[in-house]
Amino acid sequence: KGNLSASIFFGLVALGVSLIVFAVLMSPSASNIVEDVMLTILWSFGTTFIATIVFYICDKMLLPKVSLEEEIKSGNVAAGLFSGLIYLLVSIIAVSIILT
Repeated sequence: KGNLSASIFFGLVALGVSLIVFAVLMSPSASNIVEDVMLTILWSFGTTFIATIVFYICDKMLLPKVSLEEEIKSGNVAAGLFSGLIYLLVSIIAVSIILT
């Protein structure tokens, strides 16, 4: 409902997932299409899971006095950008792993 912070956050998360899908599709393919699809799904969900864990670690350990979720809900653009960048950076690390 007009929340720029949430839009930035979800846009960066979508970009991260898109990079994962792109990397899996660009990597040497498995023996058949079913394995390729399964690898794409597993890498996407796995990376999102790890990024969510990193997000909560950053939220609770690096910023103990600030709730990133609440800040995003209230429209804090910096919180949305920081949180989205966490997901994007974890995705970039996963892309480098996939493509090596």
